[in-house]
Amino acid sequence: MTSWGIPVDTIAKISGTAAPGNLYYEIATRQEKVMKAPEKILYNTIHLPETRSLYFEDNRQMDFSGKIIEIFAN
Repeated sequence: MTSWGIPVDTIAKISGTAAPGNLYYEIATRQEKVMKAPEKILYNTIHLPETRSLYFEDNRQMDFSGKIIEIFAN
């Protein structure tokens, strides 16, 4: 969570001037420019079998078993 200090409404009351209407938009835009997007990690999964959607085969099924085929490290 990001804190911007004193709320803009409080500053407007104290200073007697209105806050710009687009203040939060400007703050968000500037923050986007500063923040670096996380690096995307793509995994090659072509060799793995397709996942079966058991719910669509039988939506009343309550029990099932599964098997871990591969673990990808981050």
